[in-house]
Amino acid sequence: DNKRLFDVKGKLVLVDLILEDGKITNGCGGAIHASGAGSTTHLIRSIIRKCESGCGGAVYALLGAVLTLEDSTLESNKGRWGGSVFALSGAKIQIKGISSIKNNIATSEGGGIYLDNKATLEIIGEGTQLLIDGNTAAYGGGVSAESEAKIIVLSGASMHVTNNKATTRDSGTRFDAI
Repeated sequence: DNKRLFDVKGKLVLVDLILEDGKITNGCGGAIHASGAGSTTHLIRSIIRKCESGCGGAVYALLGAVLTLEDSTLESNKGRWGGSVFALSGAKIQIKGISSIKNNIATSEGGGIYLDNKATLEIIGEGTQLLIDGNTAAYGGGVSAESEAKIIVLSGASMHVTNNKATTRDSGTRFDAI
């Protein structure tokens, strides 16, 4: 039952699309696996839903890859780490416009987003909003960030972390300083 939708090592722009039912049983990134510096994925007015993998139910980004969500939604995805997104090793998630990460499940950490090893989440631009809502994980129901991960919310932008649940601890956001 392995059917990842995109394996990105270059540039991918998706506009006005719904991606669903991507699944990787023994791997990462149910819908999108983005790897390497120069790898960019830009979702514009798009939805990724009902995808599943071991890490990053919807998206797995690593080694400097960039994921941009612009007026897009990641919902109802499932992973062990990062119900919707797992970003690590210098990967960057950029938010533009109004985007949401909602109703995702991680059986371990980061129900909405899991950031690790110098990964960055940036909410940029006047009026830009990120809603992280209704996600569930054992730790960090909304967001889990560790190992020099960064969350940057620039002036005029906002991040709302609401109604998330951690079955063990840290229901909204979990930060581990190293």
